[in-house]
Amino acid sequence: MNLKKIFFSLVVCIPIIASAATIVSPSGHTLQYRINGTTASIIEGNSKTLSGYLVIPDTIIVNNKVYVVDSIGVKAFLQCTTLINVVIPNTIKYIGNQAFYGCTALSGITLGNKVLTIGDQCFSGCKALRSFSMPNSVIDCGGSLFYNCSNLLNVNLSQSLKKISRRMFYDCDSLQNIIIPDSVVMIDNEAFRDSRISSITIGNSVELIDTSAFYHCTIDTIISYAFNPPVIILITIAGGGLNSANVDINSFQSTKSSRDIPIYIPCGRLVYYYARWNYFTNFIEMGGHDVTAVSADTTMGKVTILSPYSCSNPQMIISAQSYANYHFTHWSDGNQEAVRSLYITQDTNLVAYFASDNAQYTLTAVSDNTSMGSVFGGGRYQANSQVMITAAPYQGYEFTAWQDGNTQSQRTITLVSDTTFRAYFRAKSNDSCTIQVVSVDTAMGITYGEGRYKKGVTTTIMAVPRNGYIFVQWQDGNTQDTRTITAVSDSMFVAYFRPSTGIEETEDNHVLVYSFHQNIVVKGAENESISIYDIFGRRIRYIKNADAEYRTNVSSSGIYFVQVGKRKVVKVNVTK
Repeated sequence: MNLKKIFFSLVVCIPIIASAATIVSPSGHTLQYRINGTTASIIEGNSKTLSGYLVIPDTIIVNNKVYVVDSIGVKAFLQCTTLINVVIPNTIKYIGNQAFYGCTALSGITLGNKVLTIGDQCFSGCKALRSFSMPNSVIDCGGSLFYNCSNLLNVNLSQSLKKISRRMFYDCDSLQNIIIPDSVVMIDNEAFRDSRISSITIGNSVELIDTSAFYHCTIDTIISYAFNPPVIILITIAGGGLNSANVDINSFQSTKSSRDIPIYIPCGRLVYYYARWNYFTNFIEMGGHDVTAVSADTTMGKVTILSPYSCSNPQMIISAQSYANYHFTHWSDGNQEAVRSLYITQDTNLVAYFASDNAQYTLTAVSDNTSMGSVFGGGRYQANSQVMITAAPYQGYEFTAWQDGNTQSQRTITLVSDTTFRAYFRAKSNDSCTIQVVSVDTAMGITYGEGRYKKGVTTTIMAVPRNGYIFVQWQDGNTQDTRTITAVSDSMFVAYFRPSTGIEETEDNHVLVYSFHQNIVVKGAENESISIYDIFGRRIRYIKNADAEYRTNVSSSGIYFVQVGKRKVVKVNVTK
């Protein structure tokens, strides 16, 4: 059996949410589901009302369509403290992080035979749980799976399981016989920390027992000859988890070259192991934690360890130094100090990031299907630029969402790195239509009211100018900043804004103001003052006591503003 470190990488694909549904389960419990294509995932069970014996269905029907229930989402049954028993069907493949976290009354769990992955802390704090049988379909379990399951006695592990994950049985005080199957190649760090185990049998394929796997763990027996006959090339004992009283020496004596293999032990324990594990001769004290500090790009800068971490010196000092034309930005943990001191208490891996003094980034905006719609706004921009991107569907199609779930067809992005935004479109349905409400310039004003509506429904759209700007009109000439429209077909309403002149633009129907050729005409303002302003807010005409009809010629076409007495201002468009 070769002992070596195995590194795992988990990639989680997050689908775009299509819709949600609330369905009553066969056991009478109301559950919420997320619909994804042809499948459904449980996303919530009401923690205040969910109790007793829960049976999760293998399928649900929504709008006369059948969906296979294939997963239980993150925190779906979090702290359902009155839930006692759960039956999970054979269609379930994935159980999310903390799915049953804190279900303190949960005493029975029946898993279907198709479960592949069980997430982090899935059953943490389930103090009433006494036994657990894992189907052989399971290949991966998250960290802290049974953390603080203080009454857990028996666990049957999957014969396909690849590793005992980090803190999987942390603080389990009642464990009886644990058999690590031959499929397991690694026991991760702190896997059995602070637990009491009557007996543990380690399978023949285990290649690594990682840092602190048995820290503060009381083990009555490790089965004799547990490591025979494969070859062991090293043993790592970290955190004081195992000592000579717990391990039968027969577990090692038949291994090849076992006397001089490296035995990595915790700091300060050399004398102890020389005295009690005298079968071995090559003890190596470990620093305690894996610590690295590197540059993300060695062409921009470097990292220097000014004071290294060691077993006797847990204080570490590191420095990030940039090269010419670059500057340090931050460490991977968010810290922005170029020179920093750290007190190491756990594995620490830091990366220093640098940026060009004249950094530019690329914004890539693309359509997922170019036959359905186009996307605008991509290009090369200065760092921290605010860039507007727009998804424009073609006739017969509609925009649904960006890849991050945002449903605004027009949005503003702050650019801090090379970024790609993908727009998704779909064919339109016959009984509804899309109303798009956009601003011609979001720096001047924003709009509200866009969405998909059933045909015939009335809705309100709004154009709201930013400070220092005013609303002018919609693209169809309507000048109401808030207007009611009827959804009859796919439509786009574009709002136009301009800088404010400092004059309030409202109309007063008691006075008639209009333009005729190159003249401004005011009727009904007898014996009142009249002021006329140009587009820049400058007063170009003033009369103190007007006649019943006042007419004046202006030099050029354009927008003018007329105020009669102390009445509200009227806008006039003068044309030749």
